[in-house]
Amino acid sequence: MTKPENATDAQLLTRLSSGDSRALEALANRYEKGLVGIARGLLGGRQDLADDAVQETWVRVLRFGSTFSSKSSVKTWLYRIAVYQCHTMRSTMRRREDRDTGRAHQTRPPANTPDVDLVHDLTRALDSLPEAKRTVVLLCYHRGMTHEQAAQVLEIPVGT
Repeated sequence: MTKPENATDAQLLTRLSSGDSRALEALANRYEKGLVGIARGLLGGRQDLADDAVQETWVRVLRFGSTFSSKSSVKTWLYRIAVYQCHTMRSTMRRREDRDTGRAHQTRPPANTPDVDLVHDLTRALDSLPEAKRTVVLLCYHRGMTHEQAAQVLEIPVGT
């Protein structure tokens, strides 16, 4: 049997469906950092919310990994789940903020971050984009996905 770290993503999903917990660990080692990065970008830089979204992503992988159909890569499937979780969390946050304060709370980058003003300006610019466009920018330029991969994650045609 192939060691988890040497197995393909599809093999890991199969092993995970068979109850191999090391398969989940191997997938997490490959994708956790990238998933947290995209989640932070979609959730206004909130590390706590990003961690929650990624944790829920792994719960869904455990629950529904056996239903993966290989129509896309495991990577794009994982990112699709994470993006969906972030959209769900943002909707919940908006409803809560509308009810409580009527305006969103923004988190500034830590003061010890190099080029704080630039980071703040970029964060504001990203936040000003419609959610769908922000997601594409983050997937392509922050996570290095191709336009085709981003389109698969978002389940939209390339060029949309």
